Amino acid sequence: MFRIAAGLSFAILVIFGIEIALRIARNPRKYFKSRFNKIDFVVVYTSLGMEIALMAIPKSHYCTEDDVDDHADDHRLLTVLIHSISKFE
Repeated sequence: MFRIAAGLSFAILVIFGIEIALRIARNPRKYFKSRFNKIDFVVVYTSLGMEIALMAIPKSHYCTEDDVDDHADDHRLLTVLIHSISKFE
């Protein structure tokens, strides 16, 4: 279930990223004049970058062979996020 939700989340971010890119390509000055468009740009592309970065982490980095529980994926992902955020502080 987690993988389906993660895939759907990534697909939605890609769609929003494409929409923003097309709007910027049409008229960059007009797009970046709006404060809301700037916020939208930062949020969407930061989220997309984080999703791609998390996909790049090999599963073997944060799980063992003994793990068979589907819900353990959520816990491992949360653990990786907490550890990676704590390294930047």
